[in-house]
Amino acid sequence: MATDTKIVSLSNTAALALSAANSATLTAANALTAAQARLLTTDFASWTTAQATTDQNQNTDIANRLLTTTYNNNRTTDQQATTNAQSTATNALTLGQTNTSSIASVSNTAANTGSVVTSGRLANTSGTNTGDQQIVLNGTQLYITGPTGTTVTLPSSSSSGASNFALSSASPWIPVTTGASSATIGDLLTSGLGLPIFNRTQATLQTYINGLANVTTSIPRLYLYGSYDFSAQANTPLTISKNMELIGANGATFDGGTTNGFLMLFNNINTRLLVENITFRSRATTSPYALVYANEQGDSRNVTFRNCRFSAPMGNYNAFGANTWNGSSGCFYDNWLLDNCVVDSVGRMGYEFLAHKNDGVIRIRNLTMNNCQANNVGLYNPANVSKASATINGMGVSLSGDLDGVQLKAFKSLNCLIGIESVSAKNVSITDPFITGTRSMTYLDGGVTTIIGATGFSLTDGGSTDGGLPGRSTSNVTITGGEVNVVGKGLGTYYADRVTITGTKFLAGAYMEVQHATRLNFNSFDYEMTGRNFIASFEDVKNSQIRNVRFSRENNTVTPIYQPINLDGNTAGNVFSNISIITNTAYNGGNPDNYYNDQQPFRLRYINEAGTNNSIRDIFLNGIKQPDYVIENIPTLAITAAGSYTALTHIARININPTSAIASLTLVLPTTSLDRKDVEVNFGGSINSGTVVTTLTINGPGGTTPVQSNTPGAASAGQVFTYRWDSTISRYRRIN
Repeated sequence: MATDTKIVSLSNTAALALSAANSATLTAANALTAAQARLLTTDFASWTTAQATTDQNQNTDIANRLLTTTYNNNRTTDQQATTNAQSTATNALTLGQTNTSSIASVSNTAANTGSVVTSGRLANTSGTNTGDQQIVLNGTQLYITGPTGTTVTLPSSSSSGASNFALSSASPWIPVTTGASSATIGDLLTSGLGLPIFNRTQATLQTYINGLANVTTSIPRLYLYGSYDFSAQANTPLTISKNMELIGANGATFDGGTTNGFLMLFNNINTRLLVENITFRSRATTSPYALVYANEQGDSRNVTFRNCRFSAPMGNYNAFGANTWNGSSGCFYDNWLLDNCVVDSVGRMGYEFLAHKNDGVIRIRNLTMNNCQANNVGLYNPANVSKASATINGMGVSLSGDLDGVQLKAFKSLNCLIGIESVSAKNVSITDPFITGTRSMTYLDGGVTTIIGATGFSLTDGGSTDGGLPGRSTSNVTITGGEVNVVGKGLGTYYADRVTITGTKFLAGAYMEVQHATRLNFNSFDYEMTGRNFIASFEDVKNSQIRNVRFSRENNTVTPIYQPINLDGNTAGNVFSNISIITNTAYNGGNPDNYYNDQQPFRLRYINEAGTNNSIRDIFLNGIKQPDYVIENIPTLAITAAGSYTALTHIARININPTSAIASLTLVLPTTSLDRKDVEVNFGGSINSGTVVTTLTINGPGGTTPVQSNTPGAASAGQVFTYRWDSTISRYRRIN
């Protein structure tokens, strides 16, 4: 049962009696009290005065609220008390579910003399007529009906008085429309439904909303159905700046046609805005912002969009957007919920939340997206434009700027360019995501075509510190469970702090690229890559834990050109442990597909430049345990004068940087290079051009002569030499 279920119809007619089968379901566990049974079954018709008195004493609040319009304001209290009855007696009750919010019947079976039913029920002022009066929602319109000749009086209100409708044999069904009687219709229906709006245009709806008071209690509810035409004026939204509920049913749609891509604008919500069961669609090629947008004109709190759909495939604009700062004014958003909403085919982004004053003040807080989707987003991505003019569209959801406290639960991104983007957001929880994407975009960079494939997660700081302020990194992001299957990178970070990934399964066409990250906690997940690059690259990653992870390119279909895992020279203070690396041994003559075929799972060329305490332990390559490494500060051999120098064991870098050219220099390379990695010898620095060493002799370990691809008689600034010895490559180049 929905948590917001309302009893909107109670009938004492025999036709609505409990069937034998349903009666049998009222087991001891769900047994009703005698008072409740008489309220909910045909026993109600046989109440005696004594029974009524007893029951009313026992159930005064429940009985009164079930039978009067005050039920709406007390429904939370009553729901718990009547849960079993509502769940098992559906033949006796017509229930208005939250998702449909419909009145099926309000009935009066007493003789039609005088005001027989009060408190929001229909009243009959004709003493000669008999029969029932009903409010019926037949799926198309709301009607009042009764026997021929009956005069129906809607309850009076303080503002407009009673409204009478005479029923004739020619037209027994009287449509209720907005107009002079709208206030009394609202009085009649507020307990279960809300005011029905029938003139289906943006202008009519806006006029009515403008006339409503902005209240914080008894918030007005508008009932919407069918298609509402929003195409009359381009970029003219329905503007809402007061507390209210808009409930749709039977295909309620705001349709901008080909002219209007801006359908709803809301701001200054201080108590509640609920938009439910409404489709927003447009085929317009332009919109200033999005189909639905909140701008910076006022704070908005307690906003809910539930079971809404969005579609705008023809232009470069979003489905749902929120912005808290426009450069001159700002506002705050708090406690927003998007529940079970679907974006399907949109030119730019699905859901975008911007807080770009960039002053470190949190402006969007407590945002929850529950079971939402973004499908086929980023349709507006012109191909082969220049890099300068290229715009990457297609984020399923984008969190950008000063946001804090975001929860994405079971978010689905289907064929978007980027599934989930976080730029500087804090405290983001992503649970059970499902991201797939075969999309790509291209742009020209110096005449060369660059292709960006669909990405799972992008966690960045936006590429700058935003005016020099520190701490702009996306931080404290938790990704738990879920699946990512994309043709591009499964994960890309650029300045991210405290990112935790647990139990997620990645299948990606490109490698995991982690740049400028701190305090990562990657634990117990799989990352498979089908391309030819690294499986994962960690660049300038510090103080992080990467444990119990399976990295694989076992099913790649192209010959790899790099080792499976890359650690660059600025990685420091990290722990890699219990890592399983699986490669496709069909390449390289059955050898592991590692860089230079040296059977090394990690590319450690630059690891010596890192800080202290990199620990690499319990690494398994195709099931075979690899050497453990504890890499601390590595001394660099600095040479500034002529002579003979022997590089110590595990030396990884030799700097030859005299103030003037050296006549003669002999180097003896280390017996064992640092973790079997490249030894880097740099020439120059102070000498920007010309000869650095006139006569250079390089000997291998133990006095052996290394196998040389070229034999330098001298070393010049900028010159690069390559040597092989002991299955290890050494490179010699100038300091840049």
